[in-house]
Amino acid sequence: MLVKYVSLFPEAILMAMLISIALVHIFRQAQTPKTFATISKICMFLSLILCIIFYNIGINGDWYINTTYTTFFKGLMLLGALLTGSLASKWFLSQNYSSHKYYFCIGFMVLSFCVSISAQNLILMAGAMLVSVLGSSYLLMMNREVTEQKISKLCYIQDSIIFMLLMGIGVSVIVWHSKEWSYSGIIAYYKKVPPQTEDIIASCLILSGIMSIIGAAPFHLQAVHTAKYNILPVVVFMEIIPVITGVAILVTLFHTVFVAMNEPLSTMMKLCGCLSVLMGAIGAGSTLNIRKIYQNVGLFNIGIMLILFSYLTVQDIQVGLIYFLIYLFSIFGIFSCFYGLCSHGEYINNLDDLAGINETKPYIAAALLIFSISLLGIPPLVGLLGNLYMTKLLIAHQSIKMLGFIFFMLVVLSHGLLRIFKTIYFEKKKINFDRADKGVYFSLFLNILIIIITMIDPQFLIDDIEDIIHSFL
Repeated sequence: MLVKYVSLFPEAILMAMLISIALVHIFRQAQTPKTFATISKICMFLSLILCIIFYNIGINGDWYINTTYTTFFKGLMLLGALLTGSLASKWFLSQNYSSHKYYFCIGFMVLSFCVSISAQNLILMAGAMLVSVLGSSYLLMMNREVTEQKISKLCYIQDSIIFMLLMGIGVSVIVWHSKEWSYSGIIAYYKKVPPQTEDIIASCLILSGIMSIIGAAPFHLQAVHTAKYNILPVVVFMEIIPVITGVAILVTLFHTVFVAMNEPLSTMMKLCGCLSVLMGAIGAGSTLNIRKIYQNVGLFNIGIMLILFSYLTVQDIQVGLIYFLIYLFSIFGIFSCFYGLCSHGEYINNLDDLAGINETKPYIAAALLIFSISLLGIPPLVGLLGNLYMTKLLIAHQSIKMLGFIFFMLVVLSHGLLRIFKTIYFEKKKINFDRADKGVYFSLFLNILIIIITMIDPQFLIDDIEDIIHSFL
């Protein structure tokens, strides 16, 4: 019994992180952004190690478990939080901006996400996700301008209400009909009793709530506002960490819990996927804000992942997850580049400000080019593998029209990214850039190294990913 409770050490470390940040902020006079970043790094790292150690030990099968599946996503999320937090410290140091609120909020959200991934109870999962949404309020309002704070606040309140309604109504109907809270109990109930119309609608509402966490269309407005109005560390965190969590819960729900409602859920995922691909491709070419451009690129890739998931077989889910992981490699590299694009202490947002950066920052310009080309799936970069797997799967399902739609929208998406390449390499420099921190170049080096290794022996990486995914699907 003691071992089961010891398996909660990763969550306990995150709780200790929150307490430590609060106590240091209250009682310590000498505070720097690095102080809170160090606390966060240590706790995130320890939590990641302990999560791996207790990968198969849980408290109760009906409430909270650790499996290869949960460890994969929790480990990926904790690693992402560790890396994004490390890069964020560079921003707070350069801006002389207090970081305690940021690191407290990301610790709070990561703790909630860990609970939601390991939860085996619909109430616990929904409650943890609701806590994470409520806890992100301060994070999403970290703006310097009063006007931007008001816009973010209104957007946050609106999206929080929508999320609570979607999840609240959906969970209430499922629990009321099945008289069960646990995933196993709900699965057993719908094996005996065919789902009614209310059950199908309720499952779609719950899925809609998860879509809002992922930032899929048409539930992506908060992601758009975050990319446009929030500070860079918040944008990077919100574009990566909640998405990983949302994908983990999404797969659990439609692949395991709501198998009886798979047909309508499949239709919903396909519709949201197509809409995300459409809006992402068009949005990337219709804005001059570089953060919004890549937010729309992310929307496009999330859309393809949902389309792949919608076919519902284990192989389809594996391909969708491989596509998603390849996207994460590239988008993290893009955001690492953003931390090196600073002029007179201000981090740039506008496309025009990128003009001629290849003259003063050739390494960052080259990295931005490499990661963007990978996102387009152009050979020989790692993004090509995602497109090859996607093409093979859609042809196997005889979805030629869907494949044509995706590649047509990929051409539209490329217009938005080609504007970035043109600005970087073919326009005259307009502003002078500050010297980038060494940590930014180190992060870019690691990302590019992964891409080079994959280019040399792509099957090595793909086989490992397939083996990991096959272990829990």
